[in-house]
Amino acid sequence: MLLPGLAPYDAVSNDALGMTAALRTFGHDVVLFALHAKDIDEPVQPPETIERWIESPDDVVIYHYCTGWDFPLQLLRRLKARRVLRYHNITPPEFFGVDPGAVPGLYLPLSASLLINGASQRQFVDQN
Repeated sequence: MLLPGLAPYDAVSNDALGMTAALRTFGHDVVLFALHAKDIDEPVQPPETIERWIESPDDVVIYHYCTGWDFPLQLLRRLKARRVLRYHNITPPEFFGVDPGAVPGLYLPLSASLLINGASQRQFVDQN
């Protein structure tokens, strides 16, 4: 499972950890990959090591898309595994009174998933 970061009380982190627990109850091996993790009771691997963990085209990588991050776009296109995009509805910066151009990577529209479209085989959208 790939995501930018893991932290307590974070919606994307909670979703990823919940999916991890659910998949494990069904007997699946799950490894978390993130740039950073804080106060998480799970081992977390650096994202750049994910390809070493892929053993078969039947392996599955679930990418939790929640902010702009170039690494997964390139990775998902070249991986020899099944790929799933879990798109998390991102609160637009305008909601907070912030100029969207002032915070790069904070908000990318759903159309950004089209960049990944050829790289993911399944897409799930979380609309809050």
